Amino acid sequence: APLLLPGVDLAARNAPKLNVLAGPFEAIAAMEAALQAAGIACSRLHTSHAFHSAMMDPVCAALAAELAGLD
Repeated sequence: APLLLPGVDLAARNAPKLNVLAGPFEAIAAMEAALQAAGIACSRLHTSHAFHSAMMDPVCAALAAELAGLD
């Protein structure tokens, strides 16, 4: 967490030293450069959406409205 740059979220913690970060392309590129500069191994995942991150916040209201109509 102390290494995270603004706009980057910790999306998943899969193991003590295996984490998934999410964010806009520019923020992830800056994070990748910072990790490499610190000698921390990293690689990009090819995904369609930044699930488990603040990038999904815009859909929360619409999802809540849909769910409110269900029994």
